[in-house]
Amino acid sequence: MAKHGVRVNVVVDATGRLINKLELTKKGDILITADHYFMEYALERGLVYPSLKRITLIIPALMVSKKSNVELKQVGDLAYLASKGLKIGIADPEVAPFGRIGVEYLRRAGVYELIRDKLYIYPDVGVLARYLQVGVVDVAILPHIIKYWYPGDVEIVWPKPEEISGLASCQVGAVTKYSTRRDLADLFLNELVEYVEGLDPVKTGYVGKLSDLSRIAPYDYGKIDLPWVCLS
Repeated sequence: MAKHGVRVNVVVDATGRLINKLELTKKGDILITADHYFMEYALERGLVYPSLKRITLIIPALMVSKKSNVELKQVGDLAYLASKGLKIGIADPEVAPFGRIGVEYLRRAGVYELIRDKLYIYPDVGVLARYLQVGVVDVAILPHIIKYWYPGDVEIVWPKPEEISGLASCQVGAVTKYSTRRDLADLFLNELVEYVEGLDPVKTGYVGKLSDLSRIAPYDYGKIDLPWVCLS
């Protein structure tokens, strides 16, 4: 608005619900998904143009509420914590990318079947993050960026690279087939990508370039094998 005099209206929801709204209403100029899998789905449905923009890299991680006084060192500890009655939350895997990613993360760790009936399911990562912040939830699987939303309220336990190989994701943007001003939509996305790449990840948590990841996470750039399927 300040730079080009163009009003930007933002609709926020779980990615799956956003895609459903877009398909039903046929309204919206830009779609930004919380992971690349949902964007691929939107592309297959013919909802967006194939010129996709990677906005930021996202790592799934364990988050611990500082109000819960929980000691958590690795994902394998969750079975013990759940047996003690601590609340472990994930976003809804049916509509929220990090719900789906969280389930797969737990499966790989061999703890999903042990705690699946004890998991607390929340509509999206925003709701889950707020409950974690105030201590309603003790532990959650969330994108790493949540640590930067609530730096004084949550701690992050970074996963080992092999635990999330293929699960590390990207927020992706694309212009929808229903856009009435594709020129402005393209301009917005291009400038958004430039803006994110110019941010300091140490201060914001937003990682626009893979080379910046090792500035905030214990991963050695050049030796990271996740793989990042959304980097191509």
